[in-house]
Amino acid sequence: MKRFLFALVCVSILWTPLASVSIPIGTKVVVRLGSELNSATAKVGESWNGTLAKDIVVNGNVIAKTGDEITGKVTQARSAAKLHAPGQLLLQLTSINRQKVRSNAYNVKAKRQGNGNQEAVLLAETAMTFTITGSR
Repeated sequence: MKRFLFALVCVSILWTPLASVSIPIGTKVVVRLGSELNSATAKVGESWNGTLAKDIVVNGNVIAKTGDEITGKVTQARSAAKLHAPGQLLLQLTSINRQKVRSNAYNVKAKRQGNGNQEAVLLAETAMTFTITGSR
């Protein structure tokens, strides 16, 4: 029985994915956006996805690799048409490899051009840096 329990513990340790290692608060995470986001069409609460642009290394161990899946949400979306000011988007990172995280907000504000206002636009493959503020 003891051997069985020992074997079970060993197997469970070996099968534990590295993604279950928590990402320390303050870790910088660089991501690439999967598809375009635009302040004219984005909605608060809308999910967005992308990939890691750089490995996440904790204590010398890679816990998430370049290209791994990430998701986020739009926390604010203001259209230039509604504001009579440049468009604005606020984004947060919500998961890395399905591990829930909290991050700072990434702010995108369009610049005013001439007499008109521009929408805030993030093109697909745009690189963004977030700072981890906790896990969920």
